[in-house]
Amino acid sequence: MATNIGETTYPKARKVYHCQASDWILYGDFWETLRCCNWDEKRDIVRAKRNNYRIQPGQQYLRQAIVFEGRMETFRAIPAMHDICIKYDLYQE
Repeated sequence: MATNIGETTYPKARKVYHCQASDWILYGDFWETLRCCNWDEKRDIVRAKRNNYRIQPGQQYLRQAIVFEGRMETFRAIPAMHDICIKYDLYQE
């Protein structure tokens, strides 16, 4: 069933959240593409890894309200990690 994306906001985190974009990088086919990414993108991945792929309090993050299979959910991601996923088309439909 299709995912409908609602509003996208960029709030500052009040508590620790898991970066869901990191899952797509870690468990997807990104490592084959890693040779093609630039140093800035590699640095962003290392920064996220140092924080255990967590959004830290005070850090700005991307938040999207989505409807997936009839359930309302919230997608949270570090903007740089989300940009990498978009650039290399890692998200599945």
